[in-house]
Amino acid sequence: MIAKLRRMKECASRLYADGRLQEALELYERVVQEDPLALGCRTTIGDLLGRLGHSSSAVEQYEQVAHVYAEYGMLLKAIAVCKQILKLNPDHTHTQLMLADLYARRKGSVPQVPALPVAPAAGMGTNGRRTLETTEPRADEELDVVLQAWPRSDPFTEDVPKLSAPSDEAEVDSDEDVSTSEGLPSLPSIPLFSELPKKAFLEMLLRMPMHELRRGQVVITEGDNGDSLYVIASGIVSVRQRNRDGDMVLLTNLGEGAFFGEMALLQDGVRTATVQVEDDAKIFELSRELLEDLIGHYPTVATAVRNFYRQRLLATAMATHPLFLPFSLEARRVLMEQFKSRSFAEGEVILEEAKRGSGLYLLLHGRVLVSKVVADEEIVLAELKPGDLFGEISLLTNTPISATITAMEEAFVLRLSKKRFDELVLGNDVVLELVGRLAEMRQEETELVVANQLNAHGAILL
Repeated sequence: MIAKLRRMKECASRLYADGRLQEALELYERVVQEDPLALGCRTTIGDLLGRLGHSSSAVEQYEQVAHVYAEYGMLLKAIAVCKQILKLNPDHTHTQLMLADLYARRKGSVPQVPALPVAPAAGMGTNGRRTLETTEPRADEELDVVLQAWPRSDPFTEDVPKLSAPSDEAEVDSDEDVSTSEGLPSLPSIPLFSELPKKAFLEMLLRMPMHELRRGQVVITEGDNGDSLYVIASGIVSVRQRNRDGDMVLLTNLGEGAFFGEMALLQDGVRTATVQVEDDAKIFELSRELLEDLIGHYPTVATAVRNFYRQRLLATAMATHPLFLPFSLEARRVLMEQFKSRSFAEGEVILEEAKRGSGLYLLLHGRVLVSKVVADEEIVLAELKPGDLFGEISLLTNTPISATITAMEEAFVLRLSKKRFDELVLGNDVVLELVGRLAEMRQEETELVVANQLNAHGAILL
C-alpha cells in the first residue's frame, strides 16, 4: 500500500508540474481516499481547486487541513494554510477567528492528543478515522536548539536597566482573551512571533506575505543588502557561504520552523550567506517596513523585537564563540540564563584599562570604542559592533583589563558577572585549555595594532 501511494503521489506531482491540473486533481483525490490524513496532498488539492476556479471547494479543503494542523500544534503549517484561504477570500471570517485561536494557544509545549476525525473533502469518499503521529520538534541546527532553550522570562536580579520580555497585559485591550481553549493543546513558541501582543500578531499574519518556492530558487544571496526575516512553514532550504577560495560551502540545511535573515531585519548590513530551496517550500517574509509599521501602531512590539534580538545575538555567541564550544547545549542554556542587561550612555566607560575585570560582555546595540594608552597617548585599537564579545581575556587570565571600552553612543549590553563566570566557565577543564591560546591571540592582535599606530605617528619601533 505504501509503495502504491508513493507512486500515485509521484505521478500526480508530475501531472501538476506538466500543467495537467484536472488529471493531477483526480489522482490526488484518489490518494486521500486511501489515506485521509495525507495532509500535504490535501493542501495540494486545495491549490489545484483554486487554480481551476473552484474557490469555495478550495477553501473547504484548506479549512479541514488547517484544523488538523492546529489541533496537533503545527503552528506554522496551520498559519500557512490560513494564508492560502485568505488569498482566495480576504474576508473569510472563520479563518480570522482561527488565527485568533492560534494566538490564544501559541505558547507552551505540545502534549499528546487523541486521534481526531478528519472530514473528507467535498466530492470525496470517507474511509473513517485515522491517527496522526506526533513528532518531536526538529532541531535543524545547533544554534536554533540553543535559542529555543532560552527561557520565556528573564531571571534578572541586578538593579540595572533591563530589556524585559513583553506581556500582553501591557497593551490595554478589553476584549483580549489569551487563555488556552479548554481541552486543546497549546502551541510551541516561535521566537518573536510568540512574544507579540494579540492585535499585532494578527495584523502581522494578515499582512505578511508567504512565498511558495520551488526547488532551486534562491531566497537570499550572500553580499546583497536585505531587510527581511524569513520563517519556513514547510520545505527545506540550504545555507551556503563562500570560503576564502571563493567556493560555496554548505553550512547547514533548515526545515520547518527555522528562520533566517534576521540580522538584516534588525540592523543594517549585507547578507552573510546564500539560502536556496532544496525541497519545495512555503516561506513567510517579515520585512523591516512592516515591523516598523507594527511598532508605530503597537509600541510594545518594540520590546518584543529587542528581546528577540537579544536572544539571537546571545544564542549566536554561544553557538560560535570558541569560549563556549566545549559546553553541552544544556550547559549553554544555564549560561544564557545568567546574563544580565545593562545600558550605557554615550561617552560612558564600560571597562577601564588596568582595572579588575568585572564580567564578560556581549554588545547588543550601539557602538563601543576600544582604546589603550601608550606613552601617554590614547591609541584606538578597534570599534566593536553588535554581537561582539569583550572582557573575556582579563577573566580567563585573571589579569587587569588591557584596554578601555567606551560607549560611542547609547549602548545596550549583556553581562555575565565575574563570579558567575568563574563558577560556570573556569570550572570546565577543556575551557581552561583554550585560555592560553585565546589570550595569546588577543595579545598579538593588540600589539600589532599598537605597533602600526605608533609607526604611523613616526615612532621608532624596536
